Amino acid sequence: MRIVSLLPSVTEICYTLGLSDRVAGVTHDCDYPPAARQKPRVTRSLVPSGANGAEANRYLSQRGREGNALYELDFDTLAGLKPDLIFTQRLCDICTVPYAEVLAAVKRLPKPLRVVSIDPQTLDDALDVVREIGELTGRPRTAGAVLRALRQRVQYINDHVDRMAIPRRVVCLDGLDPPTVAGNWVPEMVRIAGGEDMLGRAGESSFEVDWRQVVDADPEALILMPRGYSLERTVSEVSKLPGLLQLAVVPAVQHEQVYAVDGSYFNRPGPRLVGGIEMLAGIIHPEAFARIGTPGSIQSVHIRSMEQVS
Repeated sequence: MRIVSLLPSVTEICYTLGLSDRVAGVTHDCDYPPAARQKPRVTRSLVPSGANGAEANRYLSQRGREGNALYELDFDTLAGLKPDLIFTQRLCDICTVPYAEVLAAVKRLPKPLRVVSIDPQTLDDALDVVREIGELTGRPRTAGAVLRALRQRVQYINDHVDRMAIPRRVVCLDGLDPPTVAGNWVPEMVRIAGGEDMLGRAGESSFEVDWRQVVDADPEALILMPRGYSLERTVSEVSKLPGLLQLAVVPAVQHEQVYAVDGSYFNRPGPRLVGGIEMLAGIIHPEAFARIGTPGSIQSVHIRSMEQVS
């Protein structure tokens, strides 16, 4: 079986299930595990290189209004890989290569193959993708073992959070300019970690707000997890945000509870979501979960005054 993964999350799952030798091609965004970067890439980004967060968002919005995609498929590379199975998604035409474009490309290939759309919207959906991919690729037992281990880690957090007092107020942003509230499975992750997501809507898409709404939510912890950003880029972009002064009255800022995190632990629906829950638990209840989490994937951000971030 030759697999082409058009989703970074699926690429991660395939490697977790020991399918690295069957992964024939990946996207330009597939960077984890590091070995995935060596696979042939079948997509490319149309976002201008070097664009900062605000510029990229403006370009994204413009392309979306025009009905144009942000990514394109390299048909020649895809055809040369001779895949048997392609994983893609159909929920968001600007998040990856549009589903219709994938189907059109498949029709041009000389041999029939299977196209599977992976479209999780909740945490259970996301974890269940491990089982689905295991069944499709002949690794059901491995997938079952991986799932059990992941759910045990989640249960450990659950068991300890149940003993905690009132949940802490949390706001999670997966976009910074404009501020964009993380949705889908992120509010569930916050709840499991012992927090109350003040703006996010479980099972629903992310949505834009203004900084005033963030202030009104009065978060005790503010977590920045922009899609497609490394931890280093997130920290760099924070200092350029025009709305930071408005946050001075927020408890999260006053008590230095603003954190930048590696967004791939939150916006890629795969095994690392559990690492994201552990990260959140360490932020929300450090007294109980200080020793769990993922080193190098989280950094405190000090934004109490413009002088500190300019």
